[in-house]
Amino acid sequence: MSTGSITLSWTAATDNVAVTGYRLDVSTQSSFASFIAGYSNQDLGSTTSTALGGLVPSTTYYARLRAYDAAANVSGNSATASATTLAAPDTTPPSAPANLAATALSTGSITLAWTAATDNVAVTGYRLDVSTQSSFARFITGYSNQDLGSVTSTALGGLVPSTTYYARVRAYDTASNPSANSAWASAMTLAQDGVPPTVAITAPDDGAMVLGAIIITATASDNVGVSKIEFYIDGLLRISIAIVTAGPYSYTVDTTQLSNASHTVLFKAYDAAGNNAAAAIHITVNNPQTSDLTPPTVAITSPQANATVKSKITATITGSDNVAVQKVELLIDGAAGASQIFSTPTPSFTINLSFLAGSLGGHTLTARAYDTTSNASISYPVPITVVKARTSVRLVSGTQADILPGQLSDDAQDNARGLVLSRSNSSQILAFDPDIVEAKIMDTHGRVLATQSGSPLFITLQGGGGQNLPMTAGLWLIEMKDDQGRIKVRPMIVVK
Repeated sequence: MSTGSITLSWTAATDNVAVTGYRLDVSTQSSFASFIAGYSNQDLGSTTSTALGGLVPSTTYYARLRAYDAAANVSGNSATASATTLAAPDTTPPSAPANLAATALSTGSITLAWTAATDNVAVTGYRLDVSTQSSFARFITGYSNQDLGSVTSTALGGLVPSTTYYARVRAYDTASNPSANSAWASAMTLAQDGVPPTVAITAPDDGAMVLGAIIITATASDNVGVSKIEFYIDGLLRISIAIVTAGPYSYTVDTTQLSNASHTVLFKAYDAAGNNAAAAIHITVNNPQTSDLTPPTVAITSPQANATVKSKITATITGSDNVAVQKVELLIDGAAGASQIFSTPTPSFTINLSFLAGSLGGHTLTARAYDTTSNASISYPVPITVVKARTSVRLVSGTQADILPGQLSDDAQDNARGLVLSRSNSSQILAFDPDIVEAKIMDTHGRVLATQSGSPLFITLQGGGGQNLPMTAGLWLIEMKDDQGRIKVRPMIVVK
């Protein structure tokens, strides 16, 4: 079989004397209302196969046979057989990709994105050219007719800083027909950053005499951005932090763990290009010599390291000392956030913390404990991520089983204008985000129509059998309380 031919074969007929030959009908209709030219009662002779030629691509043909003998007796028609000729070769190229855009990401990379091409069959993939010339007289190594596969974006790497690169793409289809080139797009890679950060230690002063636990504070700025900071004492790295927020930066040092002598404090900052700068001061540790030289131990037992928490959290701190712990402090990003005085040798306390909306993101908690002779110690840091509580409500048609975990969106996508409920026989359920623990349906006078608590939380407004809650058309209020005790009210309009 091909685009213009079909082969036929059959089992020989039988006769009381002998079958002499066969006659063939071919049509594009199963009823054989009309015949293909040359294939109406065509005499094939004594054969059991034949080939039909001169046919049209992508067309279904029907065939039937009759046998005849030497006396010209003719049999009945055979059962009809059919076949479809193959499609003609695809010679139509895809359209050229459109809206090619180039964006410089760094000193050595650029991203490309474009609108997909179209084709009469299917676009299979794209090929890419990259050059430093808009004429594309020469190509960048590895970027001449590069096969990208079936994508509409890609990233170029290994480029030279401060250089303009031109790119164009072509589409190809399943028959390897290439499209015309897209319009070229260009972008210049970023310049190489050779400027180091500017750094300073702002506290304590150079030459200061210190004792107990002290906080070292430093600042760093850069023409592009600070990517990492480090604190050293006497050449020993104490802490290294990847920076995601602006300074100042702080580090708490328990000087009772240092000798009463002069020590060098060094602060170092890096930018993304690897440039770095350092500032140093000298401090003299002068802790009182007492019979109790054993510092307390302290640890944050809750939240766990790398925990994701909401804006209000409860932190649990434990401490112990050979004599007694006098005070425990909770530090947030190196700054004192709360403290509590104790008289027992093994204290444990909890404290509630609130992070403002602008404080969402990463933070580090540490605890500092003092004993009665001013020995102090610092806990291991506990990094946490503060996220906004999910306190939205959605109107869902169906049943509770239709609502999948994580289906609801967060506050940022909530409908601030409220919900609209149409009184009908269809099932309507209020579904609340996991942080909502109590909800009430009220009228505008504060009369409570329904109260529900728990998590997950649902309130059925009306089911398949009709309205469950006696809600008339008009304005109603949904009062929601989250697990932090905060109240939010959303309007709900019931329409006829």
